[in-house]
Parts: sequence; C-alpha cells; structure tokens
Amino acid sequence: MLRSLPPVPAWSSALIAALVGFGGTIALVVQAMRNLGASADQTGSAVTATGSGLTLFGLGSAFCGLVVGFLALAASRWLTTRA
Repeated sequence: MLRSLPPVPAWSSALIAALVGFGGTIALVVQAMRNLGASADQTGSAVTATGSGLTLFGLGSAFCGLVVGFLALAASRWLTTRA
C-alpha cells in the first residue's frame, strides 16, 4: 500500500506558515518585553522560554497523538480478530 506524498507547494506553504507563526510569536514576546522595560538579557530569556515552551507543547501533543493512534490501531485489530 504505497501512498503518494503531497505536492511540493503543499510542503513549502506548510513550512512558510510554520515560520510565520513562530516569527509572529517571537515578535509579540519581544515587543511585550520592550513595553515592560526589560533588558536585552531578560528579553533573550523570555524568547528562550517561549521557544522551549512551544517545543515541549509540540512534542507533548505529538506524543499524545501517537498514543491515541496506537490505541486505535490496537482496538481495531482486537475487534477484527474477535469478529
């Protein structure tokens, strides 16, 4: 069962959307820190914390999706062998 990959424009638009979303988030954090009067070190720390949080959230949601997928696969195989 060979599946074809999405076309190249779909991959490039997904990459651009991810970069714009991440860049927008970082821009918001930098602007907020500037409005609060934070130093460059504090702003860098906030950007690092934001990037780390986004990474951990992404990994966590991907892991949860993987677990749900494996559970669905196991349930479907268990139900089909029982029928």
